[in-house]
Amino acid sequence: MSTMTKATLTDDTTIHEWQFEFYSTSEEEWLDFGYWTLSDDEQSAIEMLLEDEDNAVDYLSCNLKTWTYEEFKKNQGENSLELIRDY
Repeated sequence: MSTMTKATLTDDTTIHEWQFEFYSTSEEEWLDFGYWTLSDDEQSAIEMLLEDEDNAVDYLSCNLKTWTYEEFKKNQGENSLELIRDY
């Protein structure tokens, strides 16, 4: 049996908010999209976006904002853990 443990988040754990703007070739319009992750790996965040968008992405820009977990919980509310893509 495989056992997988999740990281313990403390109030000072860093949460990374990846903010994307891109042209969706499938929807033929500009979109804004974002993810929250524990990882600071920009390439992994971009790969998540490309997978979710079936690679239909042109003119991608990416900005990073960081939060402490305490700030993130206050801002996102009770179910905030569900929003962290890699938790």
